[in-house]
Amino acid sequence: MLFAQLFHAMGLHCICDWLLLKSRVLASFGATPPIREGHYNAKKERSAEFPVELFWFVLMSRCYESTY
Repeated sequence: MLFAQLFHAMGLHCICDWLLLKSRVLASFGATPPIREGHYNAKKERSAEFPVELFWFVLMSRCYESTY
């Protein structure tokens, strides 16, 4: 996520492509880069309920903090 913020990545595909280029460095840490199609499949199979609930939870907690 730091890469996305610092380099103004346009989307997950940019991040996946960059991490694929750096896969040798990631392998030295025991990590593998994400696959572009993995995000597409996750979006197809995941319902929209979780992001909606997360949005409202964060919004309500921010509103509660600002009142006190």
